[in-house]
Amino acid sequence: MLDTKQMFGILLLMSVGCGGGVFGAERRERLLTLARESDRIALEFSRVAAGFAETDECEEDGFDSPIAWIKANCHMSGAAAADRVCAGEQLDRLDRSEAAVLAGEIGFAHFAHIAKASAAVGERLDETTLAFTPVMRLIPRGSSRKRPMASRRDT
Repeated sequence: MLDTKQMFGILLLMSVGCGGGVFGAERRERLLTLARESDRIALEFSRVAAGFAETDECEEDGFDSPIAWIKANCHMSGAAAADRVCAGEQLDRLDRSEAAVLAGEIGFAHFAHIAKASAAVGERLDETTLAFTPVMRLIPRGSSRKRPMASRRDT
C-alpha cells in the first residue's frame, strides 16, 4: 500500500517534463515508467474504492451506490468504477497477480479482468494459469491477431 508521500512522489514524477524534449529510448522508458506507476495508483485506488464500497458513505451525498458515487465524483464511466471496486475486493485473493502488476509484468487492465474472473468463479480460479498465460496464446489462430508494432518494423 502506498502512503501519501509515495503517492505524491509518483504524481510529481508523472507531471514533470512529460512529453517535451524527450526522444528515443528515453521517451520509451518514460512511457514504461508512467504506465507502471499508473497501474500502481490504479491498484491503490481499487483498494480504497473497495473499502468505500463496504460503507454507506455514498448515501451522505445522496447517491444510491458506491459505484454511482465514484462514477460521478471521480469522473469515471460506470464500468471503470465497477472494475475498480471489483479489483479492490479481489486483491486479497490475487496475491500473485497483484505482485505481477507491481513488478510491471501485467498492467492494471489485465488485473481487472483477472479480478472479474475471480469474482465470477470464486474458489475455482487457478490464478497461476490465468495470470501468467501469455495473452497471445489465448487468441485463436484464425483470428486477426497482430504482432507488436516493433516486431513488424524490425522484420
